[in-house]
Amino acid sequence: MKKSEPPDWVSSVRNMLYFYLRERAERRCAPHEIPERGASHFHPAWAKVWRNVASDLYYRLRSARTRRLFADCFTQTICSIPQGSLDEKTLERMVFMMQDSKQWEDLRDVLMLCLSSTSYISKDKVQKEDQ
Repeated sequence: MKKSEPPDWVSSVRNMLYFYLRERAERRCAPHEIPERGASHFHPAWAKVWRNVASDLYYRLRSARTRRLFADCFTQTICSIPQGSLDEKTLERMVFMMQDSKQWEDLRDVLMLCLSSTSYISKDKVQKEDQ
């Protein structure tokens, strides 16, 4: 069986979440704790803040039980960070899903799944306290 690629809009969702997590974590960490982009190892404080920011957003998304609450959560969190190059087609799809009375939950579920995978930092990538 051939592994299929996720739709482009799912990759865009992951990127949006990455930018959000990175920006929020940078605001909460000391300069020496912030890793260079593309770093392979992370300061323990950075890993903790990254997980906490992701966890907070995850629980906010999960508790958004109505379309209006979800839209408010989405715009107050993820949209508060400049998103860069979000292509028009992806943006239109996300707006449609957010406004649709049946598909907003699908978008929320994809966001939570992508957030879960984006937030993971394995223990072997976290520096020891004495490094």
